[in-house]
Amino acid sequence: KLAEVYNLFFKQAVSLKLDNNQVTKDLQTASVPEDCIKILIDVLNSREDEIRRELTNDAEQISKAHLVDFDWKLHLALASDKIAYLREPLTILNLVVMNEDRTKKDLVFELSKKELDGLIKKMENVNEEFVRLMI
Repeated sequence: KLAEVYNLFFKQAVSLKLDNNQVTKDLQTASVPEDCIKILIDVLNSREDEIRRELTNDAEQISKAHLVDFDWKLHLALASDKIAYLREPLTILNLVVMNEDRTKKDLVFELSKKELDGLIKKMENVNEEFVRLMI
């Protein structure tokens, strides 16, 4: 169990790009003995590249599918079956995703302005996380 805890701690420290002082403070907060802290920091520093590769590999295992292409169109919905006069802008987003077996799949979404803004915000958050975890 203790090895699992340190493994998780090392992954967090690398993914958050903590420096030695921050790691030391965290270990002291967890009541780790001082002589062990130096050893753990040495281990972390010597294995940082290996841990970063493992984090990248873990992220890749979530899904082997990846975005190949995308297209978007703007439509103006003038009416619906419930409302005679609508004039609502809609974005048609077409994502082409390649699966692990090299087959392509089209994903088509019809998004209102609010939904599009939410999607863009989520994609910005994903990008920030990706940049943070990049090697």
